[in-house]
Amino acid sequence: MIDLLIISYNGKDFTSQAIESALANTVQPRSIIVLDNNSTDGSVEYLSSKFKDIQIIANKENLSYGGGANLGIKFCNSDFVVISNNDVIFPPNFFSKLLEAIDLLDGKFGILGPLQIYPNGKPQFSFGSLHSVLSALLDVTFLHSLFLILVRMFYKVFHYPRFLKVGYVDGAVICVNRKAFESIGGFDENFRLYSEDTDLCLRMKKKGYNVLVDMGNTVVHYRGQGKNDRIGVTPQRIEQFVNARVLYCQKNLSSLSAKLYFLLESIFYLELLVVNLIRRIFGKSNKDTIKFCLTSSKLFFIKFLGNKKFKQKSY
Repeated sequence: MIDLLIISYNGKDFTSQAIESALANTVQPRSIIVLDNNSTDGSVEYLSSKFKDIQIIANKENLSYGGGANLGIKFCNSDFVVISNNDVIFPPNFFSKLLEAIDLLDGKFGILGPLQIYPNGKPQFSFGSLHSVLSALLDVTFLHSLFLILVRMFYKVFHYPRFLKVGYVDGAVICVNRKAFESIGGFDENFRLYSEDTDLCLRMKKKGYNVLVDMGNTVVHYRGQGKNDRIGVTPQRIEQFVNARVLYCQKNLSSLSAKLYFLLESIFYLELLVVNLIRRIFGKSNKDTIKFCLTSSKLFFIKFLGNKKFKQKSY
């Protein structure tokens, strides 16, 4: 059987929608648990009054996504647990397909992620290679982007294997083998936002567990809307994104490899800046994207010049 663990911080309407979609499945999870990270919008009260048969764990502080998942999984009893953001919709056959996949794989995986799609049906970039000098080289040459674009354009046409071995899957919706998850200590809570899923996947692979994407199962992900904060691209959010990458590299790469990675990513975001400035002329890009590329390039270059180790800040 499968348990569903939803990590939420505000966005009570999204959380409610996610729960309703899970309950509408032809095969329902054995239990649904909501780990609320000290929401300020009345989420706990609202969900408690609306859903009588789910368990709601109300934190007194925001433990972040990884910390919330580490706590929430202790309340799960199944061998496999779906850990999810709150801004998702599970199609009616999601859990039946997941059970089928677990059976086909004989449960021999660490992480299994569905293909995440937008509400309009287009696939998202929800899996990829682990952060490394090689991945940065693929970024700079745009080979990685080209591959993801081709997958996005032709995934319904090409006959992919149902299960793809990948470096990482986006942590917005993942099914974890609970035994494997607990054996590596769960998420590293030093990652407050971003890259915690990539780090988890790397540690799974180091322990010999497969990290897979199920190309035959999908989930709708609104991507970033579940908090209802609508803050857009702020300097703090961009800094969190870059700092999470830096923390990952300092933890998992050699000093030299980390330096090369920072330099290559700085060049990559500079290239993206130029591309988006050109696209902006034709109305195909926006100020937020340009600001993100410019600031990311600058921050990665600053990290290339320095060697300070740090713990990621929360805002």
